[in-house]
Amino acid sequence: EFMLADCLLECLATKVPENFITFYTRFKTTYPNSKYFLMIEESYNSSSKLKYGEQAFDIIGKKMNGKLIKLSDFKGKYVYIDFWATWCGPCIKEFPAAQLLQDNFSNNKEIVFMYASIDEDIMRWESFLSNHPELLGVHFILSNIEAKNVLNAYNIRSVPRYLLIDKMGRIIDSNAESPSSERIELIIADLLR
Repeated sequence: EFMLADCLLECLATKVPENFITFYTRFKTTYPNSKYFLMIEESYNSSSKLKYGEQAFDIIGKKMNGKLIKLSDFKGKYVYIDFWATWCGPCIKEFPAAQLLQDNFSNNKEIVFMYASIDEDIMRWESFLSNHPELLGVHFILSNIEAKNVLNAYNIRSVPRYLLIDKMGRIIDSNAESPSSERIELIIADLLR
């Protein structure tokens, strides 16, 4: 029961498959008194809000210079957001591909690459960025409260996680391809035509 519930929750944390309801119905039939129903329902309801074309939840963070920055500051541009943390190995592993992706679009002012850290230790985050000056883009850190709100709004259960937002501040993909995927460059190039 736990493993099936965990699989259903994992599906909701990534891309909700079209046949999710079929599997969930089977789960409910097999385990009619499951203690996981509420958790799955809440996750499903949250993930179902993040559809293509919906207005993106505004994200507010703080840059290294202490200035506040918001996702809505970039209305009029496409935005690719990378949620990460210094303690996340897979996040760090994506950075070379992220920088290559950013370099490929460096001459295009229609797209912004944002890096939202969910680190609780600001000093560790600042130290990491200071030791990696090659990491270009708009870097900011979320406060604990803001991180909780953002992770909940976008149904993010783990990092790294990527979002793609259109020029009007609407969701294109609330679980976009990673920088190392071959598809993301094509998707962005297609948007910028």
